[in-house]
Amino acid sequence: MAIFRQEESIQTSETKPTTVIGRGISAQGDIEGAGDIVVEGKVKGKITTSGAVRIGREAEIHADIHASSVHIAGAIHGNVSSKEIVELSETGKLWGNIKSKAVSIASGAIFNGSCQMGEENKETAKK
Repeated sequence: MAIFRQEESIQTSETKPTTVIGRGISAQGDIEGAGDIVVEGKVKGKITTSGAVRIGREAEIHADIHASSVHIAGAIHGNVSSKEIVELSETGKLWGNIKSKAVSIASGAIFNGSCQMGEENKETAKK
């Protein structure tokens, strides 16, 4: 009889590893990677990944974010760039600019900045 239940892995053949910056954690500097990033704590610097970024409700971010998709439920002071979609939930707050193929802003979200939406232009694709 097993005392501990075997947890299902959050990594499958179709997903990349996930990095979590938990509540109570403060990170300063550039964070770069190829997997998904979940932030529940505080980050100052820059976040860059080819995966998705999820910003939790209690997260405080002072950073520019570049990712395939970005879901915002917490607070960001910085610019957000996404290849696919930027989503601001009803608790999301963004003070900065958005550049993305698609944008979704829920009722109750706070967004102060400019938004450039649509297919990538040649300048963005080169970066």
